[in-house]
Amino acid sequence: MKYSEAKGQLNTLGIYVEDEGHTVDLIQFEDSTVGSVSTLVVGMSDNMYVGFLDLPDEIRTEVTRVMQELANTPIKERGATYPAEYYLKLGDAIITNPSYQYLNYNREEQTYFLGSCQEIANFQTTFTDEEVEAIKATYEEANQLFPFTTKNVNVSLGVNVRELLKQELKG
Repeated sequence: MKYSEAKGQLNTLGIYVEDEGHTVDLIQFEDSTVGSVSTLVVGMSDNMYVGFLDLPDEIRTEVTRVMQELANTPIKERGATYPAEYYLKLGDAIITNPSYQYLNYNREEQTYFLGSCQEIANFQTTFTDEEVEAIKATYEEANQLFPFTTKNVNVSLGVNVRELLKQELKG
């Protein structure tokens, strides 16, 4: 299934696809996320969102069908292109726990923290060149250290943005 077909079918139900250009496309209804479809892994979709439960049964069934069909379509056959994305990773010499050395952005709280590279729902872990430049501009021009917090220890950690390394996503 092409993205345009999925969008058309979902739009007739009052559902829209938020093209983020990241590892998932979020499926939205009114102000709630009802599901997501991976843009990197075939067969991966998720409807475990509170907004999904608010949908009427007949719409929920159709949204699930469209999401599954789109998710099971090979990525290159979906007809969408996304800009190159990167993990922003701290060097091994800076942090000792390799599981929590990736920059994460909490979309709801609009905060950055160190975490894993796994992107889920409201946590963005990959960034386009444009987003990387915006992060650098915000913090480097002010000559500030970038305020990270680690998820598992919940302590502040000052790390300069220049320490971050870009790793292009494999897709």
